[in-house]
Amino acid sequence: VESKTILIKPESWDDEYWNSVNKNRDNHKLFNTIVDAVISGKKQAYNLFTDSVLTIDEIKEIVERNGAVNTENTERKKINANDLSMIRMREKWIFDKEKFKLEKQVTRIDLLFKKLDETGEYIGDKPLFYVNL
Repeated sequence: VESKTILIKPESWDDEYWNSVNKNRDNHKLFNTIVDAVISGKKQAYNLFTDSVLTIDEIKEIVERNGAVNTENTERKKINANDLSMIRMREKWIFDKEKFKLEKQVTRIDLLFKKLDETGEYIGDKPLFYVNL
């Protein structure tokens, strides 16, 4: 099963509802933990399109190359948790009909970030990489 968590508030949602749904989510902790684990070699990162293994140097380049452009000096900044637009998860669902209980196990996390146009407007999502758990 695949599920996703959108990190950009849809226009149709009011602030109160958005904040109530997302009150316990820590994007910075999740992003930093995953990126740090990959860069330290504790976890392996993969290309979302080809499933090929990404090297630590490739991950460093992806993180540094894909950050938002600083409009003051047109330099790119390193990507961070604020640049994320979505977290997508692959899950294994196990339903125990005796206990009438559903258990979910996340087996993969995909990180996607904001794709911006030349004016800095959000126009969609761009894959960063994924890790298996």
